Amino acid sequence: MFAYLGSEYDHFLERFYTEIGDEQLYRKRLLSAFSKGSLLNIQRFEDLVRDTIDATVISEVGEAYSNGRLLFIGTTNLETQRLVIWDMGKIASLGTAEAQRLFQNIVIASSSIPGVFPPVQLEVEYRGKLYDELHVDGGISRQVFLFPDSWDFSSISSVLGEQERRVYVIRNDEFVPKWQSVPIGISAITIRSILTLIKYQGRGDVLRIYQQSQDAKMDFNLAYIGLEFNEKPRKGRPFDEDYMAKLFQYGYSRAIGHQVWKSEPPEFDTLFLPELFIDE
Repeated sequence: MFAYLGSEYDHFLERFYTEIGDEQLYRKRLLSAFSKGSLLNIQRFEDLVRDTIDATVISEVGEAYSNGRLLFIGTTNLETQRLVIWDMGKIASLGTAEAQRLFQNIVIASSSIPGVFPPVQLEVEYRGKLYDELHVDGGISRQVFLFPDSWDFSSISSVLGEQERRVYVIRNDEFVPKWQSVPIGISAITIRSILTLIKYQGRGDVLRIYQQSQDAKMDFNLAYIGLEFNEKPRKGRPFDEDYMAKLFQYGYSRAIGHQVWKSEPPEFDTLFLPELFIDE
């Protein structure tokens, strides 16, 4: 969202990457974890979101929307098992206290890792009746998205004309497999399996967008964390300040060196099968 608003918000990105750590975002639950639906109490994170994304920020999103710029955020509805795409600019343009609260709740829900962060309950109206829905991170259903799969991409040129179109995909993670020793234990195996699942799901989403952009004759650009970045956060501290600062500096140095964007996804799991010789 800060990138959407422009370079005057770059200091927010730098601050959150280099100054905000685990202690400023959450505290661990003990006995109440099962009854509360998550391992972490994220009241500090919620307060940070509401303090940062205030009426002024939301007003600027609404102004950008009125100038034709679009901002979408995805969440996953746990009850329907569907990706929900929110038009944040339209919500911001309403200018009401309810719209501001919804805007903030959607941002919080889009960061809610199931089981770790609590889901966010959103109130919706359907056919005159109010319903409560539980929403979590949109990455559960789709980590990055561009078009619905049902679109006829060949028709885009006829609608938009032959003007130049570009797609920029930012994947804040590694893209290709990376070796790591895994101890024999339930916790280590489970964590490594989940991270592998997330990596392959993200890879599939990026490849889908790449194919969609090719079909629609759109210029494709991808940024991701390369294998040359070998830093890891300290154990039990996913938002380790030292690690986050190094990750920020890695991205900054690549941007300064014009080494951010790739025109196609990297080679991935390329296998060469040897010829089979069968004795007759």
